[in-house]
Amino acid sequence: ADLERFAHEVQAALGARLASAVLYGSAASGEWIAGTSDVNVALVLTAVDAAALDALAPVVARWRKRGFALPLVVDADYLRRACAAFPMEIEDLRRRHRVLAGSDPFAELKVDAATLRRELEQEAAGKLLRLRAFYLEHAGSPAALEVLLRESAKTFLVLLRHLLHLRGIDEPHGYE
Repeated sequence: ADLERFAHEVQAALGARLASAVLYGSAASGEWIAGTSDVNVALVLTAVDAAALDALAPVVARWRKRGFALPLVVDADYLRRACAAFPMEIEDLRRRHRVLAGSDPFAELKVDAATLRRELEQEAAGKLLRLRAFYLEHAGSPAALEVLLRESAKTFLVLLRHLLHLRGIDEPHGYE
C-alpha cells in the first residue's frame, strides 16, 4: 500500500514527465528487513531538469521519513550510457526490480560481459586493498576485525553474485 501511494504521489507531482517508477534492491528481491533496510526506488523521467526535481522534492521529503532512500532519478539516455559506466549496478537493477508505474526501463538494457568483468575485477581489487589497510590498522583488535568482516560481507556477496552471473549461474542468491 505504501508503494502504491508513493507511486501515485510521484505521478501526481511529475505528470507526463514520469516514464517509470521502479522498486529495486532488497524490497524488490524479498530480502527487505523492517527497521534496517531502505526502500530503493528509481525514477526514470522524460528529462531531468530543475523543474522536475523541484516538483519531486516535497514528495521525496515526505517519504524519506518513512524509510525510503533518496531515489535514483535519471532519464532513459542516462540509463543506456550507464550500462558502460556502472555495469554491476545496472545489472542488479535489471535483474532485481519491480515496476510501480509506467513502463519497464530495464527490459531492453544490455550489459556487456567484458565491461561487467572489468568493473568486477576493479571493485574486488579495491576492496582487497582496503581490507589489507584496515587489517594493518586494527590487527591488535579482534573486535574491530570482527566488525570489519561483518560489514564487508554484503559487499563481497554482491561481487560474488556478479561473478556467478558471469559464470552462467543465475539462481537467486540471498544475503543469508
